[in-house]
Amino acid sequence: MAINVFISYSHKDENYKDDLETHLKIHERNGLIFSWHDRKINASQDWSFEIDNALQNSQLILLLISPDFIASDYCYEKEMMEAIKMHKSNKAKVIPLILRPCNFTNTPFAKLQALPKNAKPISLWENKDEAYLDISRGIEKLIKPKLKNTENGVSEIIVELINKPKKIDIVIFITTILSAGYLTFWVISGLDTQLNLPIIFWDIELAFLIISFILIFYLLYKCVKVRFRESLNLYSLIFCFITILFSFISRI
Repeated sequence: MAINVFISYSHKDENYKDDLETHLKIHERNGLIFSWHDRKINASQDWSFEIDNALQNSQLILLLISPDFIASDYCYEKEMMEAIKMHKSNKAKVIPLILRPCNFTNTPFAKLQALPKNAKPISLWENKDEAYLDISRGIEKLIKPKLKNTENGVSEIIVELINKPKKIDIVIFITTILSAGYLTFWVISGLDTQLNLPIIFWDIELAFLIISFILIFYLLYKCVKVRFRESLNLYSLIFCFITILFSFISRI
């Protein structure tokens, strides 16, 4: 499963972006990454929405740092600040790529490990291909362990949920368990005439239903707000929604 890579850059550094894409192409051919930048926006598309959507769905964000990047309000205030927020919440990894000399000491990304090595600007390398090679290897070193999680039929998404659960993932997990539990209660309740179930059973069933119902609405709100990128989350939400809907229909 390829990693979605978002490239944030100033249009004044377009040549650097193009050279970077050339050196990262080997990773695309090997199915390791899928890179995206604003030049892939088609005519008639809402560019602001497309940029935000691509950024939110990325697992790796490359910041192409230069004086022009720092001077750009959109690059700095919109893309970079959101990228840092995603990095801090473990939603994505951010790597600053230093293109040209500039003062970034007091920036939000100053403490992040940058590439090329020693944060030496690409423009100062005698052989720029060596700089891009160092970047390519650094990115490969970061993403390969992530992709190795896909083993024995276990998807990397599931491994992510176990190793680094996010708030939304935890809520989805709880909701799925509750919905599955309610479904189990519903099946058992069909045997009520044979089992003579106690009243507390129906109280627990109702509690499962109410909590699941509340969480479903929370997840629907989140689905619209953050746009689920993980198919596992989407399938879980569909399962919970169908379970709750079925329960209401069965009670009518």
